[in-house]
Amino acid sequence: MIDAVLSVYNKDRSMILFMVVDNCATNQAIATRMGLSLDAQVIASTLAVSRYLEDFKTLIDQVQTLCVQLRYDNNAAELARFTKYKPLKSNATR
Repeated sequence: MIDAVLSVYNKDRSMILFMVVDNCATNQAIATRMGLSLDAQVIASTLAVSRYLEDFKTLIDQVQTLCVQLRYDNNAAELARFTKYKPLKSNATR
């Protein structure tokens, strides 16, 4: 599947520097299909990103609260007047 998507854009696997996914099963499936192994580097990079985002926790929480409020019908209708985008709730991961 990855090769099919890359071919649409006339790209190949050698052009991929990294991939960002947030699901263990997806990580493993992609790695297996690409013939790669997952190791401690994945865990280390995940921890590094988590530590970096800790500095922004208050802001992230505020944005999440706003997104929840914007999902209510009246607020969603008002938001739709300004953009086609819809607010998303965060996906809690392990």
